[in-house]
Amino acid sequence: MAYQSSKARSSTTESSRAANNSGIRTINGSKLTNEKLKFSHGKNATFEVHIKNMTTGQEYNFDKNIFEDSKNALTKTFTRKTLDDGRTVIDKTFSNQNNLFKASSTTTEVFVMFPKETATTEYNVWLIPTGSTALRGSISETNPYIIINRIDTVVSLSLTSGSNSARWTNASPTSFSATGREGLRPAKQTSEDTGFVEFSLVTDFSAGGGLSSVAITSNKQATNIDLSAATAITNTSDLTPIEDIIYISNDVYITNVTTTLATAKLTIAGNLKVNQFGSKSETLTIDIDNFITYS
Repeated sequence: MAYQSSKARSSTTESSRAANNSGIRTINGSKLTNEKLKFSHGKNATFEVHIKNMTTGQEYNFDKNIFEDSKNALTKTFTRKTLDDGRTVIDKTFSNQNNLFKASSTTTEVFVMFPKETATTEYNVWLIPTGSTALRGSISETNPYIIINRIDTVVSLSLTSGSNSARWTNASPTSFSATGREGLRPAKQTSEDTGFVEFSLVTDFSAGGGLSSVAITSNKQATNIDLSAATAITNTSDLTPIEDIIYISNDVYITNVTTTLATAKLTIAGNLKVNQFGSKSETLTIDIDNFITYS
């Protein structure tokens, strides 16, 4: 008896199969997700399915279709029957909501409602064989199937001044953000601008500290060079302590940028180009000291 993946991955960067467990899958934690888990086995296999939220310790209650304290969770034991006509069913004694389960002679599909998350969450799935049923040699009861319920990634932009931050007050909008799924681009705004999202940031200069005015430096405009670099995610300690998962960095840049200064109000506008949302939300900054002269 073993786990099976219910669908192909959308990207090779999403996750990798771990050598020290029974497999890893990433799902969309930004919404309520009805996820199919599929198990392969021999005829008339009998087994328990345990699903645990590794952050809260709650386990899945198959009758209520929710995660709750483990002492209240109802673990399903799947007792299979092969009928005379060859059809396979799950014993209704153990299944009050049989529409959630599908069975054949060598596979069982279980549909589980994973909640919308506020933070990326790990779930573990264990199969516990009962009776004469045994796990396939490649997996064990101590090494679960891992499901990562990952929330959307948010890439934010803001303005910063390394040497004169006290002289600038961010006005509306103070920051800008784009949100999307790991490994994907934002939805198209126009047919020509795949992955582009328009932004506009405003900040006001106030005199003080020996400075009375500002001006755009001659022959200078804000460019992608002035954008801070996205964090390079090199290992799992940058995110969650799950081994053997491939994490990716945000791949973004700014283009078509305009820099305007009206009296003491600075406006930076342009397009944020997201080639790929990474695994981690972060804020990137545009250093206005690179193209502003103080006097």
